Amino acid sequence: MPPTYDSVSFPTDAIFANGAVSGGPTFITQVASAGSGIEQRNGRTGAHARRYFTLDTGTVNDATRNAVVGFFIERRGRSDSFRFKDPFDHTASGAPIVSGQLVKRYTAGGVTYDRPITKPINGTVTFSGGGTLNYETGVITSGAGGTWSGQFEIQARFGSDRYLERNYFIDWHNVSVSIIETFDSAIPATSSTVPGDVLSYSFTLPIEVGRERYADYSTYLWTGSPYAEDRSAQYAVGLVGFGGNVLCSDRTDLETLLSIFLCARGRRSGFQYEAFNVRFGRDDLMLGYTGNESFQAPMSFVGLV
Repeated sequence: MPPTYDSVSFPTDAIFANGAVSGGPTFITQVASAGSGIEQRNGRTGAHARRYFTLDTGTVNDATRNAVVGFFIERRGRSDSFRFKDPFDHTASGAPIVSGQLVKRYTAGGVTYDRPITKPINGTVTFSGGGTLNYETGVITSGAGGTWSGQFEIQARFGSDRYLERNYFIDWHNVSVSIIETFDSAIPATSSTVPGDVLSYSFTLPIEVGRERYADYSTYLWTGSPYAEDRSAQYAVGLVGFGGNVLCSDRTDLETLLSIFLCARGRRSGFQYEAFNVRFGRDDLMLGYTGNESFQAPMSFVGLV
């Protein structure tokens, strides 16, 4: 028996209440490092990013609390999947239709990442080329292709069979749940550029809050008898890396950050930052609101040989 999917949307009032959701896309990359600092990085071929979120509603009223708890009970915890609106990435404009499939295309340094959109939101989508759109698969039949614009959701499930609720005062609640993107069937294949080891792309968004910069020479030391020492530096210039929080002042900046992360496939491919070759230090992008449609993400950039 296939998993149960309910074509209902998670309460949007809870998603956008007080910037309650944090999280984002995640890849899986295997990284093997040699003593010289040279890396071999392997990502699963053709694998799409999967999105993980933590929702902490902060303080919400009875109506929002009841909507979230009721929705959780109706889905029987992790049992049934549902529609979920990613607060960080839910719109497309002039995006391509690839072999009848709605796609959102992300671009960075000549590399593209085509993300199949399987849960468009009815009433928000316009498309060229004619045909009939299935709002549960994102597939257009009897159409000639073209472009589309609109909003979309993802298919998701709860990450646990239990939720946490705190009551502070009357009509003042906090509910915490985890939400995971789920694929109950095979994801449609779409054409994307295969990234190289280092993309020709310069990252320009600011790393400001708690910014760190380091240089690593990875010097080998040999100690002789009784006091002789030999030293061998592995790099003529140090591997330079960075850390801190990437700040996005608006949704245009946020789209830029999402594009380089998805095109690089997380840790899979490097890029340039301040004239140094670096890669993301993590395979997951943990986005959060900072208020007034601005966003930030804790970030580390690992230096590359």
